[in-house]
Amino acid sequence: MPKKLLFVILIYFTTPNMTYLQENLLRKAVGVYTGQGDIEKAITLVDKYIATHPYDFTGYLNKAIFVRQKGIVSQNQMYFHETIVLLNKARDLNKEKVPEEIILGNLATTYLEMQDVNNAIKMYEIALESSKRAFYKVKIAYAHARQGNIQKAIFLVEQLSYDEMLEADSPDNVGLTLYNVGLIYSLANNAPEAVKWLELAMQANKKRFLYPLKTDIDLNPIRGKKEFRNLMAKYGV
Repeated sequence: MPKKLLFVILIYFTTPNMTYLQENLLRKAVGVYTGQGDIEKAITLVDKYIATHPYDFTGYLNKAIFVRQKGIVSQNQMYFHETIVLLNKARDLNKEKVPEEIILGNLATTYLEMQDVNNAIKMYEIALESSKRAFYKVKIAYAHARQGNIQKAIFLVEQLSYDEMLEADSPDNVGLTLYNVGLIYSLANNAPEAVKWLELAMQANKKRFLYPLKTDIDLNPIRGKKEFRNLMAKYGV
C-alpha cells in the first residue's frame, strides 16, 4: 500500500525552556518525516528528546503523529492504539501551552484511520467548537467523505468561502485546508474540481505538498485522469 502522509496540524512546537540543540532535534525529526517520509528516523530522534524531556507534551505529540503514520503504512491497528495513548499523554501534559483543539484534531484523525468515523467527527466538532476554525469544518467534511457520504461532504465544503479557507490554516500549515478540499473531491471522483483545489494548495505551499501528491491514497481515484497527470507534470512530480 502506498505511503500516505497526513498533514493535519503544525507538528513542531517550541517551549520557553528549550535549548537550541533540543529545538534542532525536534526540527530534524519533523524534517525527516515531512521531507523524506522517514518515519523510523523521525521516531528515533523524537525518542531522544522525550528521554531528556519526559514532562514536555511536545515530544509525545510529535511521536504520536509519526507512530500513526506507521499504522497507516502497515495497516496495523496496534500503532493507532499507541497513537491514542501518546496523544492522551500529550493532552495531560499540555496545560494549555497550545490550543486544546490541536491535540483533539489529531485524536480525531487517528479515529478516522481506525475507521471509527463517528468518534472522529465528534472530536473534530469539539475542536471546531473550541476554535471556530474553518479547517475543522473541512475535516468534518473529509470524515464524511471517507465514510462514503460524498454528498454531505461536498455540501459542507460549499458552505465555506474561499477567504474562510485561506484564513483557516496556522502559519506553518498554509494550504492545508485547500489540500483537504482537494482530497474530498478526489474521493468524489471529480478530477477537475480536485485538481483545482490541489493546485491552489501547491501555489500556497509547494514544498509541503510535493510528497503527498505522489503518495496520498485518497488521490488514487483520480491518478489516472488527465487533469491530475497534467498537474503532476506541471510540478515535475
